[in-house]
Amino acid sequence: LQAFISMRDQADKATEEWEKLNYDIHSLRYARREVRSRWRKILLQLGYQCEVDALLRVNKQRRLSRDQDRLNKAGELLKQLVDRTSLFPPETEHQSRYLCVTDRLVSLDSAEDFVRLAKEKYPQQNGNVCVTDGRPYFHRFPIESP
Repeated sequence: LQAFISMRDQADKATEEWEKLNYDIHSLRYARREVRSRWRKILLQLGYQCEVDALLRVNKQRRLSRDQDRLNKAGELLKQLVDRTSLFPPETEHQSRYLCVTDRLVSLDSAEDFVRLAKEKYPQQNGNVCVTDGRPYFHRFPIESP
């Protein structure tokens, strides 16, 4: 994101290049907000109403666990989230910040519950088909006939 912002800042505003970069920046920001919103919903469902913002806050002062077993478990669970859910939209790469969040959830003994809920709430997409029930995704949205 920072690279796109730097490139956009150097481009002339009246050019197509600037417009494309601006669109890419907007798309990345939207995708990040969507991922954060999805994580937030699951954390709220797990009962972290008061702590949800603190759990999702990641900055340079926050450190990953020094416990290698816990960190490995967090990495494995994050990989499950990436591979077996649609928690991260296909146009985004999972950010390392969510390893930090998953590490915290492991320390709170909530990571496996989080993964279970993520699989239920955001099942893996295979094209336009839901992996859990095999029906097209639009089956969840009733289509009214004219």
